[in-house]
Amino acid sequence: MSSEINYTHNSRPKFEVADIFRNHWNEYLKINSVSLYIRKVIQCIIYCRTWKLGGHIEKCDNISCDYSYPAYNSCRNVHCPKCNGSKRIKWVHDRLTELLPIPYYHVVL
Repeated sequence: MSSEINYTHNSRPKFEVADIFRNHWNEYLKINSVSLYIRKVIQCIIYCRTWKLGGHIEKCDNISCDYSYPAYNSCRNVHCPKCNGSKRIKWVHDRLTELLPIPYYHVVL
């Protein structure tokens, strides 16, 4: 098993979990009962890094460049794939580096 993870932090997936929730969450709620806690988590995921959570202007660090762009605030919810995706990738990578170079098997007795 290789300990290499091919992940580019600047790449964006074609679809995000938030897109799925935005498109189908209200329809799902019409036919399913969901706890208030789950509703709040999904709302955080839907609003993460959008204008609804506010934002600020990021500027280029290069003095000769005046490029700027809006950067929206994140929800920082533990269940949000945008907020914790890179932490999860790092955690998995750290665990992979701890593995011994032998085959592993999971045995349940």
